[in-house]
Amino acid sequence: GEEAAPAGRWAHRPNVVLFVLESFRADAVGRVVNGKRVTPSLDALAREGISSSRAFSHNGYTTQSRFHLLTGSLANVRRDGSLIDDFKSQGYQTAYFSAQDESFGGPALSVGFDRAEVAYDARQDRDRRYSTYTTAGSLAVSHLTLQERIEAFLRTRDADRPLFLYVNFHDTHFPYHHRDIEALVSDHEVPQRQIVPGQRAAVQEMYYNAAANVDRAVGVTLASVTRTLGAPPAVVVTGDHGESLFDEGFLGHGYALNDIQTRIPLIIRGLPVEIVEPFGQTDLRNLIGAALSRPNPSVAPRLIDDPEKVVFQYLGNIHRPRQIGFRTGADRLVYDFRDRRVLLPDGASVPPEALPEEALGPVRRLIHLWERMMLARSAN
Repeated sequence: GEEAAPAGRWAHRPNVVLFVLESFRADAVGRVVNGKRVTPSLDALAREGISSSRAFSHNGYTTQSRFHLLTGSLANVRRDGSLIDDFKSQGYQTAYFSAQDESFGGPALSVGFDRAEVAYDARQDRDRRYSTYTTAGSLAVSHLTLQERIEAFLRTRDADRPLFLYVNFHDTHFPYHHRDIEALVSDHEVPQRQIVPGQRAAVQEMYYNAAANVDRAVGVTLASVTRTLGAPPAVVVTGDHGESLFDEGFLGHGYALNDIQTRIPLIIRGLPVEIVEPFGQTDLRNLIGAALSRPNPSVAPRLIDDPEKVVFQYLGNIHRPRQIGFRTGADRLVYDFRDRRVLLPDGASVPPEALPEEALGPVRRLIHLWERMMLARSAN
């Protein structure tokens, strides 16, 4: 379902910073490379709060994932704005800082970037980009540029209202290195034309070094926010999707429904959240609203395992997907529209008619859910 959260005044209104990290592999969190921790900032946040190891994207592309995260909607059936509107309605000053071009994806996948009171993306610093191209799907600025813009905003922010700050770092996107990346855990620099399967180990080190730079940027940003506000903010850290570094032969994202490309970090500090696992991106909006509506903000956050819960995933566009799938807490079931076969958790690929009757139930449930979403989408 795509039910809206209950309306009403939140019980408490802490300052909140939401980090969405581009192409950030969940396994970067807590990783050690060459004896050095890749994510000391994220590790500290996890110790101070809570971290889920079973959080997943619904799709492998940035625009769709960003839409799912901020709107709480899979099929664009829920038409009540986004997290930006939620915070605005509660009297927050809303600020949105993205290192990429937020126009990419068009109006259909809009998350209300232009409704934030302060809205910055890479289009405002085209001449400082690290990307080669300026097209909407490529344009990107570094973490240093974004930090500079956030610092300038913090010096002039409205101190009379609580703050909701959205921050999107892009640096872990292909080609995983640029002029502002420092050698924090590795000094590997693989030229773009040499990013090939034979260089997998070096490419992975280069990627995790980029992740270390992003982690440091998270820490620097939070230090700036804390200094400005006089107290640490509540923090949510997550990602749009994972990234395959020649895992299973793939490089990049959006090619397969697997954990490498769809498992994402989810770390929350300072909010009394109840995270039901497996967690899907569309859960985030209501999760935050529910946490801020709880009368007692000091309640300890907790993880809740729900063996019946599934996260719907799809490959391509939701209205014409190549594959759809369910990610449960333990495994994944996938239906491929191209050859009309079911991909089972053990790796087998079979036509539905070859399955025993008891195994057909989850397949029917998966297909029927997608069909209902498409019907609801067409009715809106």
